[in-house]
Order: sequence, then C-alpha cells, then structure tokens
Amino acid sequence: PSLISASICHANTMSQGASTGGQSKWDTCHHLNGACPCPKKKGSNFCEHHCCPHCLGDKSSTAPVCSGCKNKGLGGAASPRKEHSQKDVKKGEKGGRKRVPLNKNEEDNLRVLYNCGVLSKEEYEARLQNLREKQNKILEKSHRTPKNCGEIENGVCTQIILGGECEKVFKYTFEYRSKKWSKSALLVKIDPKPFEEGAMRVAYRMRDLTKSDGHDDFVAKVSKNKNDPEEMYFIDAEMQALCQYFAEEYNKRGPPKTVDFVEAFIIECFERPEKTVMACEPYLKGEYKKYSNNYGYVSPDDRNTPQSFSHFTHYISNGRYIVVDIQGVGDNYTDPQVHSADGKGFGKGNVGKDGIRRYFDTHRCNAICKMLGLTDKIVDFKGTAERPYQPEHLDYNSDPSDADLAFLGIDKEQFKYICNSFKTSDADGNGEISLQELPKLCRCLGMTLGTDQLVKLMHNVDRDGNGEISFHEFIMWWTGHVDF
Repeated sequence: PSLISASICHANTMSQGASTGGQSKWDTCHHLNGACPCPKKKGSNFCEHHCCPHCLGDKSSTAPVCSGCKNKGLGGAASPRKEHSQKDVKKGEKGGRKRVPLNKNEEDNLRVLYNCGVLSKEEYEARLQNLREKQNKILEKSHRTPKNCGEIENGVCTQIILGGECEKVFKYTFEYRSKKWSKSALLVKIDPKPFEEGAMRVAYRMRDLTKSDGHDDFVAKVSKNKNDPEEMYFIDAEMQALCQYFAEEYNKRGPPKTVDFVEAFIIECFERPEKTVMACEPYLKGEYKKYSNNYGYVSPDDRNTPQSFSHFTHYISNGRYIVVDIQGVGDNYTDPQVHSADGKGFGKGNVGKDGIRRYFDTHRCNAICKMLGLTDKIVDFKGTAERPYQPEHLDYNSDPSDADLAFLGIDKEQFKYICNSFKTSDADGNGEISLQELPKLCRCLGMTLGTDQLVKLMHNVDRDGNGEISFHEFIMWWTGHVDF
C-alpha cells in the first residue's frame, strides 16, 4: 500500500481568486454544487476534508483551519492535519488534482480510502476497529517470560537430538551468479529406509535439525550405481541453480503464474563407516506431476506455464540452452534437465541439439509464449536471438498495430471495446483512471472487485507510481502481461 497514491478530487471552481470572508481559494469546499464524491458530515453541506471548522460553522469538521481563522487565534486543536497549500495540488490540463499517498500508517490509509468514497462509513469503522484490535494484541506483553531454558517445550528436532538419532554432515551449496561452491556443517536425521525409488536413485526422508519445526523436511537421494562418480551430484546441483536463474528471469516478465526451483545441495555423511554423498532438496508436499521429459514428451494436460518456461529458457540463453524434464508440485519444480547446443555438460541426459529439436517438434506456442514475444523458431546459438516485441506505449486515441494486437492476444474489436470502457470511466477526461474511477471501469468490463482487490490492483498495475492507471498500464494488466 505504501506504493499507491489515491487521488482526491479538487475542482477548480474557485481558481480565479474567488473567496469567502477573506479566505484563500484552498480554504472552502470546492463542491458547493453537491458534486463532491467525498462524504459530508451529518447535518452539514460541507465536505469534512475541505471545510474550515470555524468560519463555515461546521465545528465537527476535521478539515484544516483556514489562514484567516488562524490569524484570529482560532486554529490549533480543531484539526490534526496540515493546512492546504498550492504545493499540495498538482495542476493538470483538466484542473487541479491533489494526490494523497498511502503510507505505512494503516489508519491513515483507511482514512484516505474512506475520503475517496471507496469505503463506506460502516466499512471504515469496522476495519479501523479490527486494525486497532490487532495492533493492541501485538503490543501486549508476553503471557509469561520463561525463568530458564528448561521451561521451553522441546520441538521434534530437539527431541531427535536428545535421543541421539542424528549425525553430523558437511553441506555443499552452489551460488550460480558467483559460480562458487561453499561448505558448511549440518546436523541431520536420515531415515534408514527409503520412501521412494526411481530408475536411477533411491530417496530417503531427512530432517535438517538446524531448522525450526515445519521447515526441516528434506529429501536425500543417492545413486543406485555405486560406481557413479561424486561429480554427478555436483553437476546436477549446478544445473538446478542455472534453472533457478532462468526462473527468476522468467518471473520478471510478469507471467500469470511464477515458477520456482527448489534449492538443491549436496551432503557428505562423513561419520558413517563408508562415506556417503547424497543430493538433497526440500520435500515437496502435494500432488507431484511430470509435465515433460528430456526428449519431447508433453503431459496430457499440456499446461501453459511449464511449456512456456522451457521455450523462454531457449530464448533467454540466446539458443545456448533449453530446460526440459519439467516436474514438481504445482509450479515448484525439481530434477530438470538442460540440453546445450554444444552437447557438453549437464550429465548423461543432455542430448544436445537433438533434444532441443525434439522439444520444438512437439511444442505448440501458447498464450504465455505469445505474451513473452516468443516464436516457434529454433535459435541458432551462433546467431543472435531477436528481442521479443514489446509495445512502447499503447494509447486509446491511436489505432494499434498488428504487432501490438498480436502481443496483446486480442483483435481490433476487443481493443476498441476496452478503449471505450476506459474513456467512459475516465470521468475527468485526463487520460488516466483514479482509485475512485477504477470500480466503474472494472464493472464496464464485467468484473466486480472488492476493496482489497482494488487496492492490490492499483499497487500492481500503477507501475510509474503516480497514483493513477494509464491506458497502457491497464491494458497490459487486462491482457495478462502484469501479474495480479
């Protein structure tokens, strides 16, 4: 919320120097015609956030005291707010507009939303009471401070340590950006029997006893073939770190769903009679699915996100790599395979250009591929990949190009319909949608959003932080190019 700005309307009906009783043009309500969208005090004709409580006779107003009343010594306790000044108002072609930023003070944020008319009086009071109850609970003193360590109940991990069912291991982690390995020590408990077995590896449940309960559940995998070199484990961890880098780049493009690769690391069980090396990662809870393999297979449900991610890795690496064998729980992935154009590195599963070709033989570009500006053309690593098309600025007064429409994934009629809805909702005609105008725009397009969703939408879509949403910002969100 601290990044949002809510716009409160100030009409410029008194901008020619009109005044009442020597007041400046910012001292009185600017909406004497009753058009002000902000709530009025009961029994009063004036907006509480504009009207001087002294000279206009509305003593219940919480508005700033005018300069004339201040000079007469009537200021002070009547209002906690600062007096308006011309610096508070940002002038525009269509008149003055005061921007009130939402900040870290949640009570002030609620007040702004109430003054904007986004919250009703009942909603405002209920939310304010709920907020204060939460704040009071946080500030309450601890129920009882322990007198010694023995009073703290043992968790599962501490019980395991006390029972002596643990072992010390060395942990090896790889940082992709620095390309460096680091070594540390862990205290773990590894189940004696495997819970799962694949074609090449056996998997054991493992607890990392250095972590708190609920964050200590891991999987430790060891190769069935004892003759496999230790290097194989390190290659796989480096490959997964590369895939996480690709995932971060993919997520920066604002896809509908983000992706993530679990952290992979190596442990060395040096206390055992026969030293054992294992590949470890967090245990994924939920339904495990395999979306593709390393030779062109695509799962029957053919989800857009896993397939577009693989396609994206080929583009972002300029044709050098492609990440396949996508599997995991939801979009938390693990055990990927990388094909490289030169066929080098990344273990036995890397079949080079043949694997890249087999991916494109079965891949069909979906809506997310189009959103990212990707094509079904295989990039030759010796060449240079073209940057995907991105519209620089979309305007509802200009006709979109064919490239714009292809990028947005809509036709001319749909574009025109969104333009007309935007114009209809833009009450002041300044070319942007304020927090008050946003609900109407969403309704015009068949969507009804609650207050929390409106605030979240403003936060995510208002990329330049000016407190309003431009047509370009809105249509990029509406067509799925900005995550909500």
